[in-house]
Amino acid sequence: MKKKVLFIRLAGMLLLLLQPMVQSHAFNARDLFSAADYEKLLKDGKIERIAFMEDGMEMGLTPNTPLAKKVLSAWPKDLDTPNFFVEELYLAKKDDFARPGLATIDFAGKILRSFSTLQGIQYYSHRRGKMATLYEEAYTVDPEKDPVTGRVAKVGETKGHDDTAGSADGKVLYALLDDSSLGRTVYRVEYVERPDEIWANFVNESALKLGPIKAFAPGKLRMNFVVIDCGEYVAAYLTTQAAVPPLAILEKKIKESFSTRLDAVYKWFVERF
Repeated sequence: MKKKVLFIRLAGMLLLLLQPMVQSHAFNARDLFSAADYEKLLKDGKIERIAFMEDGMEMGLTPNTPLAKKVLSAWPKDLDTPNFFVEELYLAKKDDFARPGLATIDFAGKILRSFSTLQGIQYYSHRRGKMATLYEEAYTVDPEKDPVTGRVAKVGETKGHDDTAGSADGKVLYALLDDSSLGRTVYRVEYVERPDEIWANFVNESALKLGPIKAFAPGKLRMNFVVIDCGEYVAAYLTTQAAVPPLAILEKKIKESFSTRLDAVYKWFVERF
């Protein structure tokens, strides 16, 4: 009897010791943002900042986490300095998801590698004045093959070809996204994953146009998607940075275009849970 009681006490002590280790795999949302941003996120769920050709422009919504802060230094120093950015910050309660039990960093990493599920998602097109399809086609491609014919997975074909096995950490994948306005291009996507957050960095491999203007040269459009586990919440930090021709005519188009695009991609992400 005494041995049984001793075992129960030791087991209880072990659980108490392990509890902080388990909890350490999630951030406290209150610690990641300024007090004002945190209150706004609790109220509205989203904050957005956009800048185009402004003096001293700097991103300012970056959460206080290791991977989110890496976004600030991710732009290569040998490229033209970006003169446009949009950043969006989201905070959502896991209980509001359809499947809150899946709201983990591991599953987030699988979503961010499921390029084929981006096909057909909707966004608000300011040019059309209504909702429209953002990506006509979306799938993983083999970088060793032509991106048009080297398809790995496509909606409606054999499932399971998106590379979602195991951790995303250290993976480099390629996604073909046929944007209804910007055109068809391949993105190189690099991943860094920790127990409490994941970062996906998208870089355009070929040029993109806004109307007749070649607005984004290869490598000069970079999108970041950081997902952070905050216990009962999930925070997401999305950015787009670009070095574009310094033409005032581009300002309205770029601001409207990428604001609605990031919002559509975030909605795609949370609807997978």
